[in-house]
Amino acid sequence: QQIDHFPSEARYAPHVNGTFKQRYFIESSYYASGGPVFVFIGGEVPIDYYAGIFQGSIFQDLIQQYQGIGIILENRYYGESYPFATSTTDELLYMTTEQTIADLNSFAKNVTLPGFENINAPKSPWILYGGSLAGALSAFTMKTYGNTYYAGISSSGVIHAQVGYPQWYDPIQKLAPQDCVASINNIIDKMDMLVETKQTSAIQHLKEIFGLGTLQDIRDFAQTIAFPLGGPFKYPTMTWQELNWNPEVGAEDFFYFCRNVSNVDSPSDITQVDYELAKYTNNEPWTNLGNYAAYIKSVVLPLCPSGDYNSVDCFGTQYPNFWADATNGYIRSYMLLFIDGSADPWKDLCYHSDLAPEREWSDLHPEHLINGAGHVWDFEVYADIETEPQFIREAHYLEIRTVKKWLKEFPSWKPGST
Repeated sequence: QQIDHFPSEARYAPHVNGTFKQRYFIESSYYASGGPVFVFIGGEVPIDYYAGIFQGSIFQDLIQQYQGIGIILENRYYGESYPFATSTTDELLYMTTEQTIADLNSFAKNVTLPGFENINAPKSPWILYGGSLAGALSAFTMKTYGNTYYAGISSSGVIHAQVGYPQWYDPIQKLAPQDCVASINNIIDKMDMLVETKQTSAIQHLKEIFGLGTLQDIRDFAQTIAFPLGGPFKYPTMTWQELNWNPEVGAEDFFYFCRNVSNVDSPSDITQVDYELAKYTNNEPWTNLGNYAAYIKSVVLPLCPSGDYNSVDCFGTQYPNFWADATNGYIRSYMLLFIDGSADPWKDLCYHSDLAPEREWSDLHPEHLINGAGHVWDFEVYADIETEPQFIREAHYLEIRTVKKWLKEFPSWKPGST
């Protein structure tokens, strides 16, 4: 792939005239002549993470049912698809949505798949699937390169860019165990009061209670103690977002965290911590502060074995080159199915946001909100779909039907058909 697909655009100056190898995995055992090519967008991890998706996923089901080829394509700057040997800020200039979807376009048009001829896009139906960040890339690719890719599926695709996203916590506020939620809200409200009134000694005491007395920036402290909840940032623990209807792939860490915070049987050396800051809050105790701090010290702090909490390898983020431009300007596209979950913390940045305008359904522009579902809950599939929970099963059948309708229309869409 070209490192820079846009050599005349000033935003990528100074330009690099070079290429890199982009890794992909392929599954062709189901293929029959004339079948579609399904591309799974690798997202923000090396594609080794997805090595098992050719079994037990909606992606595998679609490949098998429609006798297609399945490809997992690794995104630039992940795994073995790295354009440079190092990661300086200047070298990360080309790590953008625009460059990434240009990779997808170039791959579909130019890749040579051993043993298969004349199946490049747009002569054959190439269909994208992506979830979360990759779901957004699927939507953006269809918007920008709809003459290359025939169709796409965006699962929990975060298609709306927003600086700051407090709505991430709305599903937790509504659906998580309410004694846990109330305790955390109460603690955070008190912490906010200390910050707003600039009570520096109290803030330092609070940081020390969590074992983070050396962490300099209060913003880094706030983010670190939020790790068990997750949020619209990079976090190192399993959170609400990692819950799943399928227990084989879901992680229950969030509920373990909440049970610890709400534990009524904690020893006195932990419960007495609830009163250490009461003098700063009109003698009102910080209920379950001891439990909360004990969890952070036992689960989060060991993630920084060096003990240098201010480093970017641990919990420090307040450096000029740490942050990048996180916004985009892409919008809704055609031949694109949006699947979202009503309990997804990212929902209000997705197609089904409560803030988005209403749209009308059509076979070419379908959408579905899975009631009660979390983030990318359509991805996992049982071997027998009929044995799945109904709310998941119906979403899978919708995806299968939609692709079938699309494929029937391909002969009239492909170049040279008119």
